[in-house]
Amino acid sequence: MKKLLLVIMLMLTTSLTYSQVDTKNCIEIEHKGYSTMFDTVLKYPVLVHWVDTKNRVQCANKLKREDKFTPDPKAPHTTSLQKDYTGSGYDRGHMCPAADNSCDQDEMTECFYFSNM
Repeated sequence: MKKLLLVIMLMLTTSLTYSQVDTKNCIEIEHKGYSTMFDTVLKYPVLVHWVDTKNRVQCANKLKREDKFTPDPKAPHTTSLQKDYTGSGYDRGHMCPAADNSCDQDEMTECFYFSNM
């Protein structure tokens, strides 16, 4: 019963938050490892979606983290955010985790785009 209540609460929270997003300011970007709805005014993703499978997260030779965020090549001007973080004291983090992308080089590279931060 507690698990069901938790799932319902998470669904409500997510739907309420998402319904308040002004999508006219958003662009949708699809990559191999995730898709995002990136707000061009707020300069961050308001929704990131990915699906983990056994093949995606379990492999014999895991890739090392790249640890360098870059502009998303599908929206380079909108996601060129390095200057906003350099010297700011703020750190960057992933929406779709790097560990979930460690079995595929393309997915690992994609997860370090600013559109996933």
